[in-house]
Amino acid sequence: AGLEASRALGQRGYGVTLAESSAELGGHLVGVSGLPGLSSWRRVVDYRVGQIQKLQNVEVYRESRLDSAQIRDFGFHHVVLATGSQWRSDGKGRKNPMGMTIDNKASCYTPDDVMMGKQLGKRVCIYDDDYYFMASVLAEQLMKIGHEVVFVTPATDVAPWTHNTMEQHRIQSRLLELGIEIMTSRSIERIQQDSAFLRCEYSGALDEVGFDSIVLVTMRDPNDSLYYELSDGKDFGNWGIKSITRIGDCLAPGLIASAVYSAHRYARELDADDISLDVPPFRREISELSADW
Repeated sequence: AGLEASRALGQRGYGVTLAESSAELGGHLVGVSGLPGLSSWRRVVDYRVGQIQKLQNVEVYRESRLDSAQIRDFGFHHVVLATGSQWRSDGKGRKNPMGMTIDNKASCYTPDDVMMGKQLGKRVCIYDDDYYFMASVLAEQLMKIGHEVVFVTPATDVAPWTHNTMEQHRIQSRLLELGIEIMTSRSIERIQQDSAFLRCEYSGALDEVGFDSIVLVTMRDPNDSLYYELSDGKDFGNWGIKSITRIGDCLAPGLIASAVYSAHRYARELDADDISLDVPPFRREISELSADW
């Protein structure tokens, strides 16, 4: 989102400063595009980096994690936060909205941990309550580097959201081809040190699956603490800041396309009057009968 907002604003003629917290531009897509079968997604980053390099009015600072005081002192007129999101480690999600009961000795990880290269045990249980691509590509990644993987999901099949993209059959076939054990229609009742109790979604019967490590793919939280630090008290106008806006996953974790849309819309509508990011950017046709029908 940060790259798209910088590109679009720069091409509109605004002076833009992009502060990137890491050494590489691209946010979470850098890690995601390194997972099996997703290398082509890197184009989302590469295109925008190439366009930004052509713009003299866009300055890029890598490894520059700014805090609220630094942002206030910079003298920006508009502040756009594209600080992304992070996966939850407590199992909270659609099936467990209050989180899970997890033994504090259990070796629990998130997709962020796996993409950062943290070392997991030999037998890994992946729990998918997200229903999109992440859990299945993590399963393939771990299988390829020598782990034994069991895939658990409350859904009736693997990655059911991908029925919308016509990929589901290929994804489940791939996991079976790799020899990954798949347990569908099972939700986690509780997690112990080296096993999890699973409840059948239909019969309510309990199973137990053992593991050395477990990866919870449930939901993401926006990294929005900086936004609330900056906007607390609504007195940012005293620092010369006219607006503070969240875009992309910092506003609402979602699809890559949603993050790009959020950023592009902000850039296109920055100088428009009375624009809200919470309403459709178009007028709806309302049919009505004439008075003399």
